[in-house]
Amino acid sequence: MNFHDIIRKGFPTRRNVKETLEGDPEAYYDSAELLEPLKLMYRSLMETHDDGIANGRLLDVIRQARPPPLEPVCSCSDAF
Repeated sequence: MNFHDIIRKGFPTRRNVKETLEGDPEAYYDSAELLEPLKLMYRSLMETHDDGIANGRLLDVIRQARPPPLEPVCSCSDAF
């Protein structure tokens, strides 16, 4: 199996997950929708001086939920 095969198999997997969640009012459909309540909890914890909780596991979850940056890791000429 090569990289092309992995990418090709990823598209139907993504479509399957999307179809499974479609119309489910309990599901998050994008990272911004998920991040909104997480950031609210973070701000609330910081305002009440619960820094240990806010900067612990919650901050880890927020970091993982953020979308990756759109800038390339290397330029195309570096890739070949």
